[in-house]
Amino acid sequence: MSNLDNHAINVEVVGYHHKPPTPQQMASLRVLLGTLKKAHRVRDRNVMPHSQVAYGGPNKWHRRSHRGRKRCGMLFATDSIRKKLGLLEKPGYDPDVEARRLVAADSYLEQVLYAESGDRKQA
Repeated sequence: MSNLDNHAINVEVVGYHHKPPTPQQMASLRVLLGTLKKAHRVRDRNVMPHSQVAYGGPNKWHRRSHRGRKRCGMLFATDSIRKKLGLLEKPGYDPDVEARRLVAADSYLEQVLYAESGDRKQA
């Protein structure tokens, strides 16, 4: 799908990619996500952090279009944070990588986003 912003609701959370959100952020997000999921009939697995949708074009480091341009929001893909947000299912793989439209350029990020348990310590 091109122009994902035409088919998505984007929520910005201020923080750091390697630190969990504050308890206040988690409480607010849980309410907001619950409201948006109900209003728009969005399944839990379709609620994704920026790191699951951001991609980069070919450049001097990557010959192909690739996933792994951004680690921002990656902690929102971990099982522990998703559970706290009331998200009980998540995507098991990257459909763009699976279909070979993109390559995975950041193996650590791919592990966090799609491993059986996304809760991993940063390498």
